[in-house]
Amino acid sequence: MYLSSHKIKNDKHANIQGNPYSLIFALPLLWLILGTIEVFSSSRYAASLIGHGKYYIVSLHILWILLGAIIGVITAITPRQIIKKTSSLLYWINVLLLFFTFINGHINGAARWVSIAGFTLQPSEFLKITLPIFLAFNYVPKLKEHKTYLEHINHDIGLLIKLTSIPIILIFLQPDLSTLSLIVLEIAIIYVLSVKKFLLQDLMLLSVAFITLVFVGINFASFRRTRVEVYKNLLLQGKITDPYGTGNQIFNILIAVGSGGLWGKGIGHSSQTGGALVESTAVTDSISAVIFEELGFVGGSILVLSFAIWGIYTIYILYKYRAKDPLYALALITLIAEITIQAFVHFSVNISLLPLTGIALPFISYGGSFTFVSLITMGLLFGFLK
Repeated sequence: MYLSSHKIKNDKHANIQGNPYSLIFALPLLWLILGTIEVFSSSRYAASLIGHGKYYIVSLHILWILLGAIIGVITAITPRQIIKKTSSLLYWINVLLLFFTFINGHINGAARWVSIAGFTLQPSEFLKITLPIFLAFNYVPKLKEHKTYLEHINHDIGLLIKLTSIPIILIFLQPDLSTLSLIVLEIAIIYVLSVKKFLLQDLMLLSVAFITLVFVGINFASFRRTRVEVYKNLLLQGKITDPYGTGNQIFNILIAVGSGGLWGKGIGHSSQTGGALVESTAVTDSISAVIFEELGFVGGSILVLSFAIWGIYTIYILYKYRAKDPLYALALITLIAEITIQAFVHFSVNISLLPLTGIALPFISYGGSFTFVSLITMGLLFGFLK
């Protein structure tokens, strides 16, 4: 597919013509600005509940952006050759950090965080970057054209399972099904874009494996079964089960989205940030509901469209200029596809097209590790396109 159909060697003259930066980097900058505004708008009440001033949470958010920008700049100026050579080391360090989450990373019953130099980080978020880069340089080159499907399974799929099974199991046990689904999606994307034969059989196998993973993950935790039950009743009966109990989060999300009307209530005027969505993470998983209420259907739709345009255009540019470094471009295409899909899953959850799940909105939602990953991705992009 990606590699077998385009046997391209590195071309020193494959420089990017024109200026793709205007859209690829301008939109994330606008999202960061919008995110900062909306994090402030949706966090004032939550900040007061924990005994801080109204600027406390947004100040932390700005700090994450500044630190993430510094790391992103360092990433951008780091030679690609160094990133390739350290891809395996960074990946296995990331996997090791996943182990440490079970030692001192328990918060609200979940083991997802580690404390480093006073910062609380989520290793599974960084795996979204280290995994595709690792697979691009340490797995894809080892793919072979086998005569039989059994040989293909034993070598290609067997090796993939060997390299990725540990982090998959660890994230499953944290438990973090949302992040795990995105990690598995990345694995599937990079595999499908690299496989040379037996694609149809592999797609069927991947579909069965993913459905099984989701089914087991849902039944692994009672709160997920409850969320699916609430979603099923909303979908089939058009009503929310127990709107002031188990269905309270989706109930308030839909109030926010629906009450925004065509043009919205204006920045800072969401009725849902005064307590209703505080426990439902108005600054993270539900931030687009606040945006739809404050900016309305028009503003929200423009935001959704901007993510679609950015994702499609960025992947197009990477594919067009993949001759610069095919494997590096492959890793970046996987990253951009994951970010774009994550954004649309977030939007879908916040208008009840999908069951409620903990998916943040890239570049906009509050979160240290999440912000770092977004800006490191931009650094990798800049380093490739410069």
